[in-house]
Amino acid sequence: MIKNIYTSDQTSPYLFFTRLLKSKDVKNRLYKYLDCLKNNKISRKDISSILKKLKEEGCSYAFFANSLVESFLISNNYQYDDNKFIDLYGLSIQVDNDSIDSSIMMVDIFSKLFNLSRFNIHKYDVRIFKNAKEAALGILGVDIENDTDAILELFNNGYVMDGSTLDGNIRFKSKNVINITMVGTYDDIANKLFGVSVSNISKQELTEMLKKKDITFDEVDKDPHSKLSGLTSSNMNFWGNYYLNLINSNLECNFNVFHMDEVDNFEDYIRNALASNNIVGVSTSAGSDVKMIDPRTNESISIASDSAGHMMTFRKFDIDGNIIVDSYGKDYLIKKDDLNSLLFNVVNIKNKSIDNIKEEQKKI
Repeated sequence: MIKNIYTSDQTSPYLFFTRLLKSKDVKNRLYKYLDCLKNNKISRKDISSILKKLKEEGCSYAFFANSLVESFLISNNYQYDDNKFIDLYGLSIQVDNDSIDSSIMMVDIFSKLFNLSRFNIHKYDVRIFKNAKEAALGILGVDIENDTDAILELFNNGYVMDGSTLDGNIRFKSKNVINITMVGTYDDIANKLFGVSVSNISKQELTEMLKKKDITFDEVDKDPHSKLSGLTSSNMNFWGNYYLNLINSNLECNFNVFHMDEVDNFEDYIRNALASNNIVGVSTSAGSDVKMIDPRTNESISIASDSAGHMMTFRKFDIDGNIIVDSYGKDYLIKKDDLNSLLFNVVNIKNKSIDNIKEEQKKI
């Protein structure tokens, strides 16, 4: 019978790791965190830096982990079954006979996504010919008498001259670009696009490799805080579902970020979302002056810093319309007057739709 549920706290793994004197409970939880890192092929020399990065930028990972665990508990009448959880997520969050710890899942999410970026790949169709007349015949299938008219006809059909090759031939590039999105490291992208095995190549080396094939790319979401940002729905949806696909879960998630003024009857909206088994998040951007109050000490604590925002898990409204949130694994109060300065995030986690399953099967 589970008696203790530790909610996700992005600071605990690093603090436990660097603490000299550790209780039995702390040791048990730390061993679980380290197992996740080992399973995700994080080297021993990188453990401290990754856990420190999680401490500094991991609040949205804590919220996502809380959401996945809470969704599981809701669907199982708040009874934790370790075998069911492993079947669903591929890992155990049980610390001992009495306790589960959502931070184990948080560490797993963070370390699985840590080294990955999202690459927007742009592939250009480039053809090489001796002159424009040959290009018009080869690309468009039309025989044009002179180069000037051929260049104009090529332009009208989406092809422009793009310099020359070393042997004096002319490059003709289509203005239409094939765009695809890929996720991985620089090595992964090179391996997938060229079918070669490379190791530890740099961004510049990848750029040069792709340039030779008339491919360019934009790299986004390299930093951990930009992957799961509580300020944008699309970002959370992309990386949340990427993680679920990565662990072969049959679940999908949908995040909807909004301001309280964008919905009618805000309190009822949140209550109805919770009653429909959704999870609710609360976010603020960098520089916000909103405070949360520690009910244990009545101390007011700044939620955000000048350089970073913060994301929390909504728990409930109190009788005065203030909200209780879970932050750093503890409950805090945010006053009703400050809610207008926050963003809210309703998360729905459910079994994948038949259409999405079919779409994934097409990719295999």
